[in-house]
Amino acid sequence: MALTNSIKVFDVILSLTGGGPGGTTYSVAYDIYRDTFQNNLYGYGSAKALILFVAVLIITVIQLTIFKRREVEA
Repeated sequence: MALTNSIKVFDVILSLTGGGPGGTTYSVAYDIYRDTFQNNLYGYGSAKALILFVAVLIITVIQLTIFKRREVEA
């Protein structure tokens, strides 16, 4: 679950660095925010957000199936 949460991190980057010097601390979520609300590319930002949603969904399903196999029933 830490992997999916690290993909979705946004608030820490925005509040602490705002993208950092030269964009070194951009994340996917911050890039979506920047394209959508600062550059007014709403369609492009929505498409990126949908792709991020599908990617996080796939990673989560894979992780849940792997951990369910390893689970020991009592």
